[in-house]
Amino acid sequence: MPIIKEPGYLTTTQVLEKLKENGIELSDRTLIRYVKKGLIPNKLVKIKKRGLINYYLFKSEVVEFLQKFLKKI
Repeated sequence: MPIIKEPGYLTTTQVLEKLKENGIELSDRTLIRYVKKGLIPNKLVKIKKRGLINYYLFKSEVVEFLQKFLKKI
């Protein structure tokens, strides 16, 4: 499956790797669930649709946002 990339945006895998470097382990399904439930603001996420598949692209600020958000929980 081809990976969709855009300048200034991170893929789901890249976000998960950066979070793991900072000691936060999430699954890709959990990250996408946070997007669908609105826990991650829409301004930080871009959804690209290709056929029946949705690709989630994140701004780099989402890593800092998730670190602060998950520390509150």
